[in-house]
Amino acid sequence: MQIKIAKILQEEEGGSLIEFETSFGGGIGIWIGSIPEIGMESEVEFEIDEEFVWGKDIELTNIGRMQMARQGSGVRLVGEIISYEEDDCLSVQLGESVILLEVEGAPRGISSQVEFKVQSLQLYPVNL
Repeated sequence: MQIKIAKILQEEEGGSLIEFETSFGGGIGIWIGSIPEIGMESEVEFEIDEEFVWGKDIELTNIGRMQMARQGSGVRLVGEIISYEEDDCLSVQLGESVILLEVEGAPRGISSQVEFKVQSLQLYPVNL
């Protein structure tokens, strides 16, 4: 996913807390790697190391478009469901990227959009 660094909230070599923008909203996350520069654009992969419970942390929505927004200390995301596997792995398309989520209790055969909030979003630059 293409992002632009908007603000560096905490600088640390190997994992800086940043605010960033995308074509469908902005967020906050941990930049994994050397300290980035404000205004820098980069292609990144997101990693979400959280487990979700269907109906509590993640649910269907009919917002109609992909979204990302900072919400408190986390990020609220709306993406398109690609598939839900038997091992509780939900694939969600967010822009050009696919995010894999571990979701307990999701109904089989679901499609449409989902809305969920993450507390920790890690960004791995792929074009450095």
